[in-house]
Amino acid sequence: MTPSITGRRRRHRYAAAATVLLTMTLVPGLSQLSPVAASSSAPAPQSTDEVTTLGDAVPGLSDLDARGAPAVPSVTQKQAAARLGAVDVRWNQYGTPTSLLPADGVLAPATSANPVTAARSWLRSNAAVFGLTTAQVDALQLVNDQRLAQSSAHAVLFRQVFGGLPAALDGMVTVGVANGGIAYASSSLAKTSDSPQARVLDAQAAWLKAATNVGRGVSGTSPLWPR
Repeated sequence: MTPSITGRRRRHRYAAAATVLLTMTLVPGLSQLSPVAASSSAPAPQSTDEVTTLGDAVPGLSDLDARGAPAVPSVTQKQAAARLGAVDVRWNQYGTPTSLLPADGVLAPATSANPVTAARSWLRSNAAVFGLTTAQVDALQLVNDQRLAQSSAHAVLFRQVFGGLPAALDGMVTVGVANGGIAYASSSLAKTSDSPQARVLDAQAAWLKAATNVGRGVSGTSPLWPR
């Protein structure tokens, strides 16, 4: 077998592994990037149909995305991404890579046989691409190490923690480890380590305020949860 044929087959295996990892990580990534559901000021139109089916839309308010203005990748991030070599980089609304996919081969050789150790080590080495420090990478919480069915490849998922509180939505990064290398990465990480503001409402006061916002006539004597 000629070296050129061997090389093409090796690239095909890497591409196949990356495609499987992309399938596993892209769908969760889309859910990670969904807006935080909150209240808006304009109610959706009520249905006038007398008969309601399971397929009917539930009347309510539109979602409110209160995550602030989108961020853009810095020059330092772009330079760090360029040092990865021939890599397809796409950026998300937080100014961090929504996907990093090698054009040929892998992003880097794995530094450990343990997928979690290899994934975190690669993130530490490339923290600048994500706009993070190595300390922030070390603080990422391991969510899951998922081995792909009928494969030795792993998808390792980490989550950001802010002020001791894990991110409820977004703040995630998935690293694909396959064939002894880092095959793929995707993220919805935020380039910040700020702690959330201290709460100003208890649970009942927050529920009553939300009920008022959607036009429900409730009072301070109403039960915390509707029956």
